[in-house]
Amino acid sequence: MRAERLGAAIDDVAAADSFEKNSEADKVIILITDGEDHVGDPLKMAQKLKTENIRLYSIGVGTPEGELIPAQGGGYVKDKQGRVVKSIINETLLEQLARETGGFYVRSAPGDFGLDRIYKLGISGLQRDEQETRLAKVYEERFGWLAATALLFLMAEGLLRAPKAVLLLLLFWAPHVQAAEEKNSAVDNYNLGCELYRANDFQGSEKLFGDVASRTDDEKLKFKALYNRGTTLLAGTTSGQTTNRLEAVAEAIHLFEQSLELNPNDLDSKQNLERALNIMVSGRIKQATQLINEADSLLEQFQAKAAKENYETVKKTLDPVLEDFAPSHKEVQPLIDRADGQLQMLERAVEQTKEEIKNAKHAIDLFDYQAAADVMLADKPERRWAFDLDPELAQEFQQLIQNNQNVINIVYPQNPLKP
Repeated sequence: MRAERLGAAIDDVAAADSFEKNSEADKVIILITDGEDHVGDPLKMAQKLKTENIRLYSIGVGTPEGELIPAQGGGYVKDKQGRVVKSIINETLLEQLARETGGFYVRSAPGDFGLDRIYKLGISGLQRDEQETRLAKVYEERFGWLAATALLFLMAEGLLRAPKAVLLLLLFWAPHVQAAEEKNSAVDNYNLGCELYRANDFQGSEKLFGDVASRTDDEKLKFKALYNRGTTLLAGTTSGQTTNRLEAVAEAIHLFEQSLELNPNDLDSKQNLERALNIMVSGRIKQATQLINEADSLLEQFQAKAAKENYETVKKTLDPVLEDFAPSHKEVQPLIDRADGQLQMLERAVEQTKEEIKNAKHAIDLFDYQAAADVMLADKPERRWAFDLDPELAQEFQQLIQNNQNVINIVYPQNPLKP
């Protein structure tokens, strides 16, 4: 079978005629490829596998630098322009494909093709009922690589080394029905989580530890899963795999507190809880400092509304530090006081501008045109801030100018203020 995209290979082998629709067995696909896909959308195909409860494990073949592809009859494969073609592994895509379906990714290496690791860490704990093996080879148009037939995936170790081929193996496994089997599955998932952690796949390991902690009734295993999940979240914040750093740290704090409820004397949990608290406090202080600096800069540009939002966010960011994490931290209270002071200043600016408009109208009623004109012509930061914070106030002032332009012209005929 020929295809031009990776997604087609997965789609072909995961089609309705490949798996029994009425079967309650677990369904697994093992994908062996370099991961290159030029025109398809394999991630969309992986999402489809997820909805059909099909788990995908991927094995990367090749190197990031690229490998030459042996051609039939000797030499290496070349493109239409006569240039040699390299197969470059796309590990990011293969990791995403596997993680999307609940599987994981390994890279093949000399002497370790990767199938053994997937068997031991991913599917060895499943109770096998019946097994069917099916092989599909998918070529890019420019390649002429010939694959040997694979009968059992454990026999494939070391045999399939040529790039640009996609190998998919379908395995049928019976569902877990006994408590002892479920316990073994929890242990297997825990061990797999540890393996993924050592491979720096913190997102994958965190998910597994969370699943174990939520399902197991074994308190010792639950304690270790809670602790490891918290540790994994912290590791993700330093590796760049976590998008919302403070949210992940807050969750880690909660997990260490839960682990200490199960084992109050565990020193590692206490030390990591303290470490997480320090990260949380320093992160919130850094975030609050940036917000205040941005707000001060916004005030210089008379963007008072945006500045006010920043000052309010500073208080929301730091209030939990005083209440829950570090009540006596010396850097926190000064930042809160600074934000409070700026908010009060903006509030006074609005009230002061309202009072000035009122005074100008009163001066006009008393025919004190000089005082009225001075108020209307005044240009100061507080007034601009007030107008940005309260658009209706700005409209009221503009209406005052329009209605009393003659007053301004009488007092300052050479410098009329245009409405």
